[in-house]
Amino acid sequence: MSEQPEIEEAEGMEPVSIATRWGTIGHLGAQGVRLVAFFVLLSMMGRDEFGVFEAALFVTGLAEMIRLAGLPEFLIQARELPARLLASVFWLNLIVAFAMSGVLWLSAGPIAVALNEPRAASLISWLGLAFPVLALTQVHEALLRRQLRFGALAAAQIAGPVAYMVAAVPLAAYGYGPTAFIWGTLADVGVTTFVLWTVCEFRPKGGFRLGDARSAYGFSLALTAADIVHWVTSMSDRAIVLLFFGTKALGVYGTARRLLLQLAKPLTLIYAKVGYPALVACANDAEALRSRYLRALGGVALLTFPGMAVLAVLAGPFVALLNNAEWDGTVPLIRVFAPVTAVLVVASTVGAIYKVRARTGLLLLWNLGSGTLLLGSYLFGAKWGPTGIAVTSTAVVLLLLWPAFAIPCGLIGLRAGQALRVLVTPLLIGVITGAAALVAAASCAAFEAGSKTELVAGLVVAALAFPLLAFKLRPTGLEDLIAVVARRRT
Repeated sequence: MSEQPEIEEAEGMEPVSIATRWGTIGHLGAQGVRLVAFFVLLSMMGRDEFGVFEAALFVTGLAEMIRLAGLPEFLIQARELPARLLASVFWLNLIVAFAMSGVLWLSAGPIAVALNEPRAASLISWLGLAFPVLALTQVHEALLRRQLRFGALAAAQIAGPVAYMVAAVPLAAYGYGPTAFIWGTLADVGVTTFVLWTVCEFRPKGGFRLGDARSAYGFSLALTAADIVHWVTSMSDRAIVLLFFGTKALGVYGTARRLLLQLAKPLTLIYAKVGYPALVACANDAEALRSRYLRALGGVALLTFPGMAVLAVLAGPFVALLNNAEWDGTVPLIRVFAPVTAVLVVASTVGAIYKVRARTGLLLLWNLGSGTLLLGSYLFGAKWGPTGIAVTSTAVVLLLLWPAFAIPCGLIGLRAGQALRVLVTPLLIGVITGAAALVAAASCAAFEAGSKTELVAGLVVAALAFPLLAFKLRPTGLEDLIAVVARRRT
């Protein structure tokens, strides 16, 4: 059987600014649709139903970390990708996906009982069926990311969430509860798979070879372990809320976290999927690597800090739009989680440095140490309820900020202070923008104008204040964002 030619690194590679623009379109479009669907489902379902879904996601999300096994990063990092290696990775991923799906199907009942939520069993079983379908696309997505072909990826990123909304919202409207999440997810992954196979030319040629699998996992095992540790520690707060306070409390707590993540996720995904390949491209040029990282960090911070500040101050009128008193408890949690979410988003950018420098073992050690402290903060804060967990974990995240940057930045010849100084101006812009939105909303509230008017006024003032401040203070990364919008090449 003839093999496909090796895929060259530069073949079809788009300039970084063009790739970033398409990545932004894809991720913002996808998350915009997901946010609309999430908001609609919130208005149709209660805390209990969302709590069951959160319990199921804790298990299926962990299984997804194991299934991915760091293979996308390996495919992007590898110097050469012969067709036999791509075929081996494809078949290996499919085998692991079927295995994980079978394990979830057989163990869903006992796992749900252990989580003290038996109703999650059916969700765990059915959501596990998405794994083999997702496995069909992993190589395709990695190849498109490797070549920075994010225009092709954008179609799949947007089509999947649209399918999710089309499937889930009608089912929720007819009272099917958490079942709506299942069929929405299956529709999402099915449509995404179809589109990726349409836009990417790769087809597996050849069978599975153990030697190729060893080379892939040699790079990926430490990264996989680091991702699993990160996932467990970042989700264990929800497990503690479920076990100590029940499904309804988890519904409120998890929804507040998920709302913020839905808004912040485009930024983390754009950086992870566009920024990482871009850093790999200049890995051998230390000065270019440092410059590109600091610019990316500044751009992420410039969008994250003002966004989270505005959401924190407008949480009340935003939640009031749901017209459902069950979700009023999310308001104080959103206000606590907004600043810590902003910190976590900017801190997540250092993950690319560990990968570029092939120091995933060090990343694992960091995740183990920081994760242990976070887990302790969850348990300590539980005595004051879900809000106590949110407050104590926020304090730990802020204390870890300096070493979170110092360790990886040292790998590329940067000092933590250099990276943190890049964050000062975006932070100032965020504080002022949030304050302006708060004043506008409070002014409307004083005249009893209603929550919709408060929200619109706050957003309009923030939308006016942000660009004025950005162009006045000229933070690091602004020029790159302008290049993305203006379609200039960088």
